[in-house]
Amino acid sequence: MARTHLPHLASLVAAVLADGCCCGGLETVETTVTTEHQGTLTAAQVQQVREAELDDDARCEAACHLLFDVDDDYGTYITACSTGDPDEVVDPWSPEKTAVTVSCRVESIESQQVEPTCGRRPQGHRAATVAGDGRGRWFALAAHLEAASVQAFEELARALARHRAPVGLRSRCVAAARDERRHAHAMARLAAREGATVPRCEAGPCHDDLFAVALHNAVEGCVDEAFAAVLAAAQVQALTDVQLRRVFATIADDECRHGQLAFDVHAWLLARLPSDQRAQVEAARAQALAALPTRAAAAAAATPPGLGGPSPRRAAAMARRFAALLGATQSPKRRTNHAEIAEV
Repeated sequence: MARTHLPHLASLVAAVLADGCCCGGLETVETTVTTEHQGTLTAAQVQQVREAELDDDARCEAACHLLFDVDDDYGTYITACSTGDPDEVVDPWSPEKTAVTVSCRVESIESQQVEPTCGRRPQGHRAATVAGDGRGRWFALAAHLEAASVQAFEELARALARHRAPVGLRSRCVAAARDERRHAHAMARLAAREGATVPRCEAGPCHDDLFAVALHNAVEGCVDEAFAAVLAAAQVQALTDVQLRRVFATIADDECRHGQLAFDVHAWLLARLPSDQRAQVEAARAQALAALPTRAAAAAAATPPGLGGPSPRRAAAMARRFAALLGATQSPKRRTNHAEIAEV
């Protein structure tokens, strides 16, 4: 069986770092949704619209408001409106009409909070909503995700122990959980200074069979955790605040080790899976890499000024570069720390 090798993470970070990037906070993404509506006014509604001193276009829009849930104050707008049959000669609002059919095109702006790529999350992780905006929300979400990573590494350590993985891999998971706990405390302190509250971590049940663990590690470890190392190293280079730079420099070193751990766990797990399951795991990793530029752009868009955040376009470009490099296969080398990365 051919063995799957991933490149050493420090090499990936060094290759991508020149473009710069940073992990962002909870991003609110707005999407415009267009819907077509058609309905018929009752006689009473026709009379109500007819009695209003409006021109035909305004009457049509008034009819849409009566029939459908349209509220201009909450991001819903009528962009097109028509009444009756286009070939009909009779005025739809003439006194003899007791029913009028109205067609409306409505656009609505829907907002959705998107959790950024910020490292490994446990199986069944439930995304948290953080109130407010700015630095406080960013630090609170970062603390929440760091705490979630504690759960994720503890979960992975238990699964590896159950499957008799090498002691070295298991002990590295335990050490990574300790690192993430320190990160969570550091981010929580920064959030508290901004008056923000860190939401609790919640997750559903996890599955510890080899295939489930491999699928989860391929996405959360080999993609999200590994890219978090790129983000953290880039953030350190961009930060001008000395205190924050010191905090994130430590995190960057740790995240690079955690990402490499994901690569090493990936190789160990894949070697023990049948070919069809290996293919599914690699397909899941490829799908996560394909989605990474969009997620990275959303994360960068939400990063407050002064925290080392790039433009969304730059973040997306870094994610594409990271994905392209990760697609190459080569034998892994041993570790390089953050100081060595920064010198490249």
